[in-house]
Amino acid sequence: MSDMKMNIDQNLTISKIMDILKIDTTTANFDGVRTAQEYYIELAEKMGFEATLCAKGKVVEVRPKSSKKENGKPAKLGIVVHLDTVPIGEDWEHNPYGEIDNGIIYGRGIVDDKGPAVLALQALKMQEKNTDQDWLIICGSSEEAEWTDMEAYLEEKREKKEELPEFSITIDGDGVQNGCRGYLDLKLRFNNQGDNSIISNLSTPEGAANNSVPSTASAIINGEEIIANGEACHSSIPQNGDNAIVKLARQIKANNLEAYNEYRDFFDLIAKMGENKGESFDAADTLFFQRKPSFINGQEVGYTSVCPTTCKTENGEIVVNLNIRLMAGTTEKEVKEAIEEICKNYNCSAEISELTLPAYVPLNNPSIQRLQEAYKEEMGVETKATIAGGVGYNATLPNCVIFGPLWASMEQQQEGPDTCHTNMENMPIEHLIKLGNMIGIVLQKTLPLPEINRVNKKISKIQSEKSYRKKIKENLKKYKDTDMDIIAQMLLDDKFVPETDSFNDEKIVIDCIRRFKQSEQFLSLTPEQLSYIVNEAIISYKICQDELGTNLSLEQFIKLTHEMPMLMSRYNDERMKAQGLINGNIINDKAFLSYYKGKRNLPKYISKKDRTTYNLEIFKESEYIDRE
Repeated sequence: MSDMKMNIDQNLTISKIMDILKIDTTTANFDGVRTAQEYYIELAEKMGFEATLCAKGKVVEVRPKSSKKENGKPAKLGIVVHLDTVPIGEDWEHNPYGEIDNGIIYGRGIVDDKGPAVLALQALKMQEKNTDQDWLIICGSSEEAEWTDMEAYLEEKREKKEELPEFSITIDGDGVQNGCRGYLDLKLRFNNQGDNSIISNLSTPEGAANNSVPSTASAIINGEEIIANGEACHSSIPQNGDNAIVKLARQIKANNLEAYNEYRDFFDLIAKMGENKGESFDAADTLFFQRKPSFINGQEVGYTSVCPTTCKTENGEIVVNLNIRLMAGTTEKEVKEAIEEICKNYNCSAEISELTLPAYVPLNNPSIQRLQEAYKEEMGVETKATIAGGVGYNATLPNCVIFGPLWASMEQQQEGPDTCHTNMENMPIEHLIKLGNMIGIVLQKTLPLPEINRVNKKISKIQSEKSYRKKIKENLKKYKDTDMDIIAQMLLDDKFVPETDSFNDEKIVIDCIRRFKQSEQFLSLTPEQLSYIVNEAIISYKICQDELGTNLSLEQFIKLTHEMPMLMSRYNDERMKAQGLINGNIINDKAFLSYYKGKRNLPKYISKKDRTTYNLEIFKESEYIDRE
């Protein structure tokens, strides 16, 4: 498919991404998310797609206008994205609502996930005429919080008895990821265990996200505020940040015994977790989760990590959220057993706010291989499928895997850490365009045969029914001898380009013949026969376009249908037509092309009137000799 590769329109893509970055789409900002949804729908409709708001206004569906929705079959490919983001946060050096600096786009959502959402539309438009229009975009609005959007969407699908896509990719991760760890938000409540109440507040900033390592936490003890500052990052990779809750807990435990005794179980539990980069966040070390093998079928699947992300004082209790990422293979039973041990050993109560079990698609799935091939075609190097440390919408849909957007920086360029959820979220424009191109390649590989069965049925009719044969004859182009010579020369010399562009269609057919390695068969034909076949292929294409309304290009039509073999078979049925003969020492028209192919010492091209002047003693014992 590489010969059909098309690049993303860089200027248009950047313009649309900058527009959507301007909108504050923090999950809790419903008005902002709705504005972004409206923008996304408008953008899709301008591209000629059908876009609708569904699932009680929580999901945008985008599909081609030629969608197969009406026949009840699932789409072949689903592309899953989301428009909401984590809160903006503080201390940005660049505009969090979009800024370009030195070839890099900064802004909340450029990576996760507004940038990829726009890229998906652009890639689909770019490949509109090169792929089967059997796809569906599912664009969520609450990925960074409780997945009420996907719950409503799946419920609506069940009610309407509509099937989900056969295979889906969510553009929200690191490269090709055939599975993800599960997600658990566990809310623990600790009672005051001391005689006094000197801690009047212990909290993270209002609006802090359950899936981000907190950069700030504070406590008020005897009226004095204590602040701990850390470094934010995505909670699926807690080792890359510096957790302010953990720092605060350790500081109080070490320096204020009276305050520590009020909530000693809370401080003991939190202080066990990694504070500095490199320290353990493994839940098998710090909590009571089972220690499992870190490899499945030779593939590394990580470990179960735990990370405190938010906390507050409430009615005399400290309430802390533990964001836990469950390694592949973890069961619901094991989760409940671990929670029971936590409560028993730390004298706390527990509530599951959100639980999504791990997802896994086997490595040998052909779709995984197509994603890896797309990466190699664009980046020039191979990539391995991994298990995502975080969890995405792929855990909610069947047969769904992660595809990007962080290859270029993480694997190819090695230009720094994952900035997702941080106050410097960014993506180089170069990497953004590479991702868009990769999505385009995936579309070609996953949806490669647009309406091909329907087209080939029509071709069979064209070849067999007299009415179609008559229509072809009526529309055939009348070639002069010089025209036929040009068509023959295009087959003989792949560098030959006609001086006039009136042979563009003929050149496409000839190039496809050469690409299919069918040149040898066609070299046994006369220029007249070759021209007739090329001409008939062009007319058959036009008839199919008119009567079937396909989006196939002429190149696709020739490459993907059985048009050429069918046309060739007409001549192979009769040896006299296909092979050609030699009369005496003179090569005739029917053998000319084969002779030319084998004798490179002939002039670059021989005009038709000079074809009878060459001595052919070398051919006397060949299959071209007329033995009758």
